[in-house]
Amino acid sequence: MSPSVPATDDRPTAEQRRAARSSMFITCTLTLKGEQAQVRVRNMSPDGALVETPLAPPAGSLVRLVRGTLVVEGKVAWATERHVGLRFSSPVTVPLWMGRLQEQAALAPRPLGNDLSMTIALLETLGDELTASPATVAEHPVALQKLDIAVQLLRALQLQEGTEGRLGQLETLRAASAEAMRWR
Repeated sequence: MSPSVPATDDRPTAEQRRAARSSMFITCTLTLKGEQAQVRVRNMSPDGALVETPLAPPAGSLVRLVRGTLVVEGKVAWATERHVGLRFSSPVTVPLWMGRLQEQAALAPRPLGNDLSMTIALLETLGDELTASPATVAEHPVALQKLDIAVQLLRALQLQEGTEGRLGQLETLRAASAEAMRWR
């Protein structure tokens, strides 16, 4: 049974996609605004995936997809009742997500994008936990601002990986980071 597709379906056609998709049937965890659900990835390319999900994230939602030690962040490109199309914020190595290349993966360095995504996720969780306490926010506003700048810098580095774009944003964040190091 195929889900009904809204009239404003923004799914790209095969010709519009940048990379071919690999069919698969793997289970991952999808995180959306702190809510997690087990999902099935039906196909994947380095740039995105088709996911069956019990969550109903609207197009534009920021999400995180996790399988074991593999982590990728992205945005919902389109959504139907039970399926979403994800556009990843950094390219993934599809065979690793499929469970192939385990031997090579153990020997090869992990993609920097995965490491950055995991570090960003850890720092964001730390920031959320710290800012949940009004007393902590009142007592450590400068430290929390530094943490936020660090997360922004990591996101800019993640987006920078493999592209020549966003250099202006990265330079601005580098300057903000240097300034934040002088704060007491």
